[in-house]
Amino acid sequence: MTARLPSWAREFSTLLPACAHFLFSGNVRDKYLAGFDADDSDPGDRRALMSLPRILAEVAHRQGIEHVLLFDISRGVLRGAADPDPALEAALGGRPVDIAPVSSLDGLAALVERLSEATTPMALVIESASRLARDPAQLSDQEFEFFRRIDRVARDSRPCPHPTGRPLFNPIAWILDKDSDLPPWLSLGNEFMRSIVLPLPHTGERRALADRLVATLGDTSDLERATGARVLTEQTAGMSLVAIQQTIAIAKDLGLGPERVEDAARSYRVGVTDNPWKAEYLLQRLRAETAAFEDTNHHGESVLGGRVLGQEVAVRRSLDILVRSATGLTAAHAAATATRPRGVLFFAGPTGVGKTELAKSLTKLLFDDERFYIRFDMSEFSAEHAADRLIGAPPGYTGYGSGGELTNAIRQRPFSVVLFDEIEKAHPRILDKFLQVLDDGRLTDGRGDTAYFTEAVIIFTSNLGIYAEVEETSPSGPPMRRRQPTVNRADVSYEEMTARIQAAIRDYFTLQLGRPELLNRIGDNIVVFDYINRATGRDILDSMLGNIVARVKQEYGVTLKIPDTTRDRVAAECIDGEYLELGGRGIGSKLETFVVNPLANWIFTNPPPPGTTQELQIEKRDGAWIAAMS
Repeated sequence: MTARLPSWAREFSTLLPACAHFLFSGNVRDKYLAGFDADDSDPGDRRALMSLPRILAEVAHRQGIEHVLLFDISRGVLRGAADPDPALEAALGGRPVDIAPVSSLDGLAALVERLSEATTPMALVIESASRLARDPAQLSDQEFEFFRRIDRVARDSRPCPHPTGRPLFNPIAWILDKDSDLPPWLSLGNEFMRSIVLPLPHTGERRALADRLVATLGDTSDLERATGARVLTEQTAGMSLVAIQQTIAIAKDLGLGPERVEDAARSYRVGVTDNPWKAEYLLQRLRAETAAFEDTNHHGESVLGGRVLGQEVAVRRSLDILVRSATGLTAAHAAATATRPRGVLFFAGPTGVGKTELAKSLTKLLFDDERFYIRFDMSEFSAEHAADRLIGAPPGYTGYGSGGELTNAIRQRPFSVVLFDEIEKAHPRILDKFLQVLDDGRLTDGRGDTAYFTEAVIIFTSNLGIYAEVEETSPSGPPMRRRQPTVNRADVSYEEMTARIQAAIRDYFTLQLGRPELLNRIGDNIVVFDYINRATGRDILDSMLGNIVARVKQEYGVTLKIPDTTRDRVAAECIDGEYLELGGRGIGSKLETFVVNPLANWIFTNPPPPGTTQELQIEKRDGAWIAAMS
């Protein structure tokens, strides 16, 4: 019989002669495959799905314990009190429902005391024991007195003779959400109180249930059922058996056969039945984007190439990731149905070259809506405690119950692009949170709820390998640290720069952080952005000037023209050096000084008539830049 029970149930059965109290925690709300057939030689799997209280009661009955009571603080005695039982009432000295009425800690303590002293074999299962005290660290007087009585009873427990001839305790089973939901001193140093943690079901248990339930999805071939069961087993890794039941319920409701159980599992995880990754419009959009990007005559029609200038290699690599995701081949080498994020990208390179802009462009291409873009500036997470912002505060801390910014965001938009900007600025302990996200596609928040990243694209950005901090000393002041470029694009090729940056990233994760496993999960998805050259800088400048023209037209109804002389003058000020160290952001900053501010001052003092056409002239007078219209 024991071979058909979960390991924790066998532990409970084995320890009945040694322990009086059992603290069950962990996966206690699940159902479990268990069988109590007398014939263990039957090769068939005749186990049934049972709840924890039912399995405990069955085990107790098999050990010769006749009476098993079930108590819940909000509902009183639920089992063992339905019908009058003179033998039970005589052993306890009264009816269980009278001894332990609803919401009575004193009554529950009295029931435990009488049961522990009874010479008649009986057991008590206390459901939702985590609800007995509001805060185990700050007990009220009544709660403290209750647990004091329980502590005395547990330490004074003695076994009593049973019909089997074995001296067994009358067991008390406490079902807890966490073992810390009871005062720690209650079980400290008490050998008669045993803590048993129930794990999530392993692969064999999930497969056994999947084989049964997939067979109920219609009259299909053995191969289809076996494939569906395998897919369901993989898709429910880290989930409960109840989750498998609910996934099959979704499949039945949607009329899905064994070949579609992956869609049912995805619907259970993220709560969305429509899958944008399989939508025909997305495939058509990706095909059009790929064709436009590769066609030099239509390159400007590319969503990505039109917004991210001078980064053809980075755009090409990103497109490859998206195509792989849309075709369902993400992590195809790992398993047929791996539950990893749809795509993972690590954007590395100088500042201002389009890393963040490419992430936004990917969002626009995928979902046609940049609201599906979620960004976290990791410089805000340099302290270890800042992890609470991502996943939520743990129980007992301010903010518990509201969830985390990251987990809440991914629940609201499971199909999204999630950007972690400047990842090297985050505290190393926070980086550990990404291990589970990248490997299993899920993350548990402070409340214990799981958020799934299986439909998201994860992007990290970094400046690793581009800059180094150097210490400068001066006779007149304390030492100062400043950042200086470590790669001069004028001296090295793009390939050599890529190799240097990738080596710097590898050294950072393996040597400095000691997190090679995180780098392993990023894999070969490191995309290195090039410095912006003068030609690309001029294209970016022209694009920004076009934005200024469009804004003036929108706000004032004025058509603004920028002659070549003005463009050349502005370009001479905004673009300098062999390469642009500050990238597009540097161009934008200088453009504000040389064009936007003078233009705003001119419009403010000389509002142009709507419907007119004005030609912009920029001049420098007395050290200040001014705008003029003609």
